[in-house]
Amino acid sequence: MNLKHNWFNLRATDGLPVNLFPWLSAKDLASFARALNKPPLSSIIADCPPPLPRHNLAQVAGSFHQCIKTNTDNVVHAMESFEDGQEVLRCSYQPNVFPALTIVSLPILLSQLADYLYINREKPSTTYPQVFFLLDYDVASDNRFRVAHFPSQATKNGYWTIAIQDVKPFSNKTMFSVPPPSPQWLDDVFSQIHTHMLQEIAVTSNSLISRRKLEDNIDFCRELARLSLQHSKSFTEFNSFFISLLINRYWCLPTIFIPGHEVLKKCDDHFIFLWDSSADIYKAKIKAAELMDEYGFLVRGSLIGSQSQLNFWIICECGERLAVNSEDIKYKTITAQCLECGRTYQYKKNQQMVFRELVRDGRVMPRIVADNIFDTIAWGFSAGVSYVGAAEHYLFTAMVESQLGIKPLPEFLWRADLSRQEDDKSFILSKTSKLSQDKYGQSSNTIRDIQFGKASCLYYLTAEDPKEVKSLILKTLIK
Repeated sequence: MNLKHNWFNLRATDGLPVNLFPWLSAKDLASFARALNKPPLSSIIADCPPPLPRHNLAQVAGSFHQCIKTNTDNVVHAMESFEDGQEVLRCSYQPNVFPALTIVSLPILLSQLADYLYINREKPSTTYPQVFFLLDYDVASDNRFRVAHFPSQATKNGYWTIAIQDVKPFSNKTMFSVPPPSPQWLDDVFSQIHTHMLQEIAVTSNSLISRRKLEDNIDFCRELARLSLQHSKSFTEFNSFFISLLINRYWCLPTIFIPGHEVLKKCDDHFIFLWDSSADIYKAKIKAAELMDEYGFLVRGSLIGSQSQLNFWIICECGERLAVNSEDIKYKTITAQCLECGRTYQYKKNQQMVFRELVRDGRVMPRIVADNIFDTIAWGFSAGVSYVGAAEHYLFTAMVESQLGIKPLPEFLWRADLSRQEDDKSFILSKTSKLSQDKYGQSSNTIRDIQFGKASCLYYLTAEDPKEVKSLILKTLIK
């Protein structure tokens, strides 16, 4: 096919069906908020099980915040609104190692969206609690989970990589099964950051950042990481706690963090719905792919899958993630086989209690399309924010949901661009200037990645006052 459009520049004006997804025509967060008032935020969905009771989600979130001590007054008030049944705004992403700035900035977008909606509200009591849903159940081999990219002029390709310890034993196991890093690993990371950042400021005017201020910023990040490690039982907890400390305690945002793998244990009805709807979902995927092709977007085959493939994974007793299939077109019997340990699993529709127990034991995880469907049918979210890199997954799933009679979650696909600001005192903004283009070795993409928030958040938080980083993001949102 002739691919007309680019995922990175996705907007409804590129030929997408605005009548189906009107919010995609929004050019900024304020216009997205206005679009959400027509129709109301609440989703009308097909014949699905009801979303989980809010207190089930709040219980998991409360345990998370209590563990890392980020149950601030703002978070406590947000939890009260959440349990009261208010419309919920969400962002969701993997808890990657020292993630990109775009990821840790998503709660800032949520907070600003809540402010816009509050101004436009029809119900005076609406407060719009905000959730960061942690997709902590993908496999540990995912490169985004394992590696953070830190810009450095001392390297040939313009990047120094922060890689977690050897994950080969966990390559096809879930992220939450990977143990936390060692204190020595953490010390080495920040020692390297100190070295790389000293080289960064050596070629930049000292009026932008002093060595003392740089070291204060590094100490700040090191302390957040140290506290995170102190309370962590897994690598996903370490990464999630780091983000929560930054968002809740330092930036004082009311974001509620929900570890996904914990609440999935309560979703046996929703996984049964996925099983029962397997034939309909596959037909919807085929139709959605055809529609995407008509609009000029190519969908990867892995998103569609095969007719025999179900929309969830099973976790083997040995920890391996297993694909689930059925040779029966009515999906009366489903099977999974582990190539690592040789175990075979079989479940029958007329004996679903055994499968429900597997869900409650935390050993059933949704595939990509099901993940997005759960936003509406399991969690009951009303609207969300993401970054434009998630466009393919979002748009394809939205079309699948429409075919199934499920109203897609309205989502703002953000494209960060720090270079549009002018501030002669900002170290970060000085890096996005034309004069910096030739200073990063052989890489022509490093400056662009800094500009669009793709580098590790540690780079921005050490190169700039951490509070100023929040301000830089806000300035990209407020026109």
